[in-house]
Amino acid sequence: MDIIDGETGEIILAESDTALQGDSYLIRVGPFRFGKSGLEVEGSPDFDACNQAITTLKQVHGVIQLAIGDLLNYMQGRFGEAYAQALEASDYTSGSAANVQWVARSVPPEVRRLETLNYEHHRAVAPLPIEQQAEWLEKAEKESLSARALRRMIHKPQLPPPSDGRAKGIIYYEEGRLEIWCSNGNALEQIDAIIGATGDLVDWS
Repeated sequence: MDIIDGETGEIILAESDTALQGDSYLIRVGPFRFGKSGLEVEGSPDFDACNQAITTLKQVHGVIQLAIGDLLNYMQGRFGEAYAQALEASDYTSGSAANVQWVARSVPPEVRRLETLNYEHHRAVAPLPIEQQAEWLEKAEKESLSARALRRMIHKPQLPPPSDGRAKGIIYYEEGRLEIWCSNGNALEQIDAIIGATGDLVDWS
């Protein structure tokens, strides 16, 4: 069964497929049923069925994360202080709630591509203007980029061009290695600046 509409990204859970009102299961994906106590499997699904279930659940996770952000934004706008009280009663910390709210607020529904990309892809483009968000998400979709790869491509720092006489070189993201050539003695300053700019992308330790 499909639990996500391929065109709209809407979660589809027919009444027969969800048991929020009972003790059976919460989500069903093909032969897999996921309840409050864990996984139940019907029959002996093959490897492809397992892979398809994982893909579908990743889509659901992305939809739910942004849906939570949308709902928290709505509650905050409408209920004010009562929203803060509801947040305290939930399992969300103020930091994690603020994060999903920021992503949901920054990436509008018409730009999102939750049919093929996950929440982390959308978090990677959230700081960008909407036009650039759409371009990067389209690129990630067409090239099957991971969220990590997308984030690195978006936030890759640009070294000064060779013509200005300052440092130039190569950043090896996977290895956490930096090669710099400099003709004016300011290499250390340039390296410090690059390490500071890429600290969230590269483990320089």
